[in-house]
Formats: sequence, structure tokens, C-alpha cells
Amino acid sequence: MTSMIEQRRRQLEKETERKCVQYATDKAWMPIKTDLAARGWPDRLFFGPSSQLLIVEFKRPGYKPTKKQQAIHDRLAALGHPVSVIFEFREFRKLIDASELLNQTAS
Repeated sequence: MTSMIEQRRRQLEKETERKCVQYATDKAWMPIKTDLAARGWPDRLFFGPSSQLLIVEFKRPGYKPTKKQQAIHDRLAALGHPVSVIFEFREFRKLIDASELLNQTAS
């Protein structure tokens, strides 16, 4: 049985993910949940303007990706697709804003 503390931690992760999805959607990004993919895959893909793609793993503060998750993250990074591990909304907002700024300066 899951403890109340563990349930709250999971809830915090879901709240962060929900806020991040809303922020991305408001900025015209398209978030896709990867829950149908194999176990260990990052939580979401965020498709942005001009072929931008962010791959995101949401974690509760103080937690790290599992060994299986880290192996998938490493494989994706080796293919040129880095995974961002996000612990709180503020980090995600900076990631999206920086991606948009890079896209503007590249145009």
C-alpha cells in the first residue's frame, strides 16, 4: 500500500506536469503524453514551431530517473535528442522560453 507521503509526492509531479502542459499549450506548442510507449520512456514530447522538439521527463524534487529511464535518456541523447528532466514549473518555463528565443534569433 502506498503511503500518504508517496501519494502527495506523485500528486506534486502531476501538478507540475499539468502546469507545464498548460503553459506549452498556451504558447501554441503541442504536448503529447508518451504513456503508450514502452516503460521507461520520457513523460512527454513537446512539438513547437519551426520543427522544435522538447523531450521531457517530469520528476519530483529530490528524485532521479530510474536506471531504465536513464538508459533511454542516454540513448536518445546519443541520437541527438536530449531529454530534459524537469522538477518544477519554473524550469520548464525557462526551457520553453529559451527554445522560442533561439528560434526567433535563428529566423
